[in-house]
Amino acid sequence: MSNPDGGTNFVGMCSFDAISKEHGSATAGILISPDYHRMGIATEALYTLLNSGFEDEKLNRIVFQTAASNVMMKGWLEKVLRAEQEYTKRECWKTGDGYIDVSGYSVLAREWSGGMKAQLESKLRMEEQKDTVST
Repeated sequence: MSNPDGGTNFVGMCSFDAISKEHGSATAGILISPDYHRMGIATEALYTLLNSGFEDEKLNRIVFQTAASNVMMKGWLEKVLRAEQEYTKRECWKTGDGYIDVSGYSVLAREWSGGMKAQLESKLRMEEQKDTVST
C-alpha cells in the first residue's frame, strides 16, 4: 500500500498451499499486518482467494488454517464466512521455542455458490460505500 512519502507498507498476503487437483482441495492462509486490521482488507483478500479457488481453479474444498489462539480470525471465519471448524491440530506450528495449536475451517464449493459468495460481495459493497462516505 502506498504511503504519503511515496514508499510502500506491507499490508499482508494470502495464498493457497497444498493444492490437490486430484481431490479438488487446497489449504489457504492469510496474514494481514495489525496496522491494517478492521479495514476490510481481510474480507477483500479472502473473497479474492475463495473466488479464484472455486471459480477459476474449480476446487471443491478450501481449508483455512489459523492459530487456535487467533480469536479475531476464528471469529471472522465463523461469523462472516460461516465456515465450520473441522479440526484442531495440537502443537502443529513451531513458534520461537515452542509449538502452537492450529484450527482448520473448511469451505465447500456448494456453500460458496449457495450464498456465501453473494454474502461476501454484499459485505464488500457495504465497506466500499462506507469508504466513499468517509472520504
